[in-house]
Amino acid sequence: MALNAKANPNYVPKRNSAMDKDTTKATVGSGAERMRRHRHLRKVGVRFIPFHLYEDEISALVACGLLDASERQNPTAVAVALGQYLDRNPIQAM
Repeated sequence: MALNAKANPNYVPKRNSAMDKDTTKATVGSGAERMRRHRHLRKVGVRFIPFHLYEDEISALVACGLLDASERQNPTAVAVALGQYLDRNPIQAM
């Protein structure tokens, strides 16, 4: 018998098993979060389209002041700058 059991008759030893853990709360994985975000963006009309840009086009974003020259190798910064360009110059429907 353990020392704590003698000192406290209500003592219950702790166990480290999966059965002892609280499984009533559902955990959301990163995949589920990505899918939720993807569905939300599609619902509001945003689409993700990967595409290629020429160096001249990236240089034009720098020349327009939309992209800092030190960020020209950062794909996220280039995408943000291109998005800003499209916001300022919307494509008109024909």
